[in-house]
Amino acid sequence: RKALENSISSFREAVNLEESAADARILLPYYEAIPLSVELWPALARPETPERAKVVVNKARKTVSKSHEISITTGRLLEQSEVMGNPSRASETRDEDLELVDGTIKFGVRAVLLTREHHCHWESLARGSRYGAERHT
Repeated sequence: RKALENSISSFREAVNLEESAADARILLPYYEAIPLSVELWPALARPETPERAKVVVNKARKTVSKSHEISITTGRLLEQSEVMGNPSRASETRDEDLELVDGTIKFGVRAVLLTREHHCHWESLARGSRYGAERHT
């Protein structure tokens, strides 16, 4: 089992080192020999063109259907194909993503401040009731 894990890591790194998709495709038969290895499929799809990567990802989805990594790779490929099809959309998407990040940060800061205010309020009530209880006894 340890040798298999090392082989998978070696194949994944070999594909990542390849500069062209044609060179990476040489390793395809090895991927097909270990079809349930989830980490190999995204590595194989990465150097491909969006159309060919979709073929690889669809094959991976059939083989390893319940993998979240395959779903993430599919989403990234769809984004890439949208950007390549419409370059002006890339800047719009980037702007939308940055606005979403800004909104998320503002929401997080607001939640922290409200939590802090809420905590201070309850703390002061607790102190007041504690001191009030001491006075009555």
